[in-house]
Amino acid sequence: MQIEKCAQPELFLTDWVNLYSTLVERHHIKGLAAFSRASFIKQSGAGIVVFRAVHNEATVGMLLWYVQGNRAYYHLGAYSPRGYELGASFALFDSAIRYFAGHELEWLNLGGSAGVTAGESGLDRFKRGWSTEVRPAYFCGRVLDRAEVC
Repeated sequence: MQIEKCAQPELFLTDWVNLYSTLVERHHIKGLAAFSRASFIKQSGAGIVVFRAVHNEATVGMLLWYVQGNRAYYHLGAYSPRGYELGASFALFDSAIRYFAGHELEWLNLGGSAGVTAGESGLDRFKRGWSTEVRPAYFCGRVLDRAEVC
């Protein structure tokens, strides 16, 4: 498996949408979290950093990150069934962390689960395996400047 940072992420939009549809189906994602292709087009215009896992010339996984100042924020990851079999997530996170380590960032935020009882899902355990610390995050749940967002 080969991992690459995508210099032109927009060239891999169809690959990403296909991978994300696998995630949506696998985890029964509904509502706003079931992002549309149009939402990914908008997100890609916001300085996204994309890593791609390739096996036998096919994209088997991708990670999306945002960088703001001296911090990088993990946004989303998605994998094909073959990507799950190959453990593409491990190779992608390893490559992304190594890439960002070379850019003098203060820290990487891997995100986490929502709620006060979060912490025991497979995703939580996976992220904890890459982390040196855990911090709570609080969100107000409102868009305060709708004109800025829309």
